[in-house]
Amino acid sequence: TFAAQPRSYAQKVNKKMYKGAISVIFSELVRSERLKIVKDFEVKDVKTKNVTALLKALDVKDALLMTDELDENLYLSSRNLYHVGVCDTQSIDPVSLIGYKNVVMTEAALKKVEAML
Repeated sequence: TFAAQPRSYAQKVNKKMYKGAISVIFSELVRSERLKIVKDFEVKDVKTKNVTALLKALDVKDALLMTDELDENLYLSSRNLYHVGVCDTQSIDPVSLIGYKNVVMTEAALKKVEAML
């Protein structure tokens, strides 16, 4: 008579707590030298080889690539790589920042994140 009901386990997080969590995660990334800053991701063609060469030059295998605005060529070039994610500054979340071993950001993305916090 009392069948199972679907239940949402989502919890609301206040804006202050969210920003605090993001700032703590970024400070830990800097402290543990897992945050790398580049001038720009130059991906001209939609080829996975380009992103692989970029990551090899940075000596990074598992990384979240963060830009100020989502670059379609970068996204399409990296979607075939297993441990590589691409996001912009509006869609960052604590789970993705912790989930990758390294975070590679552009200088413009760093300025936007600093302004956000």
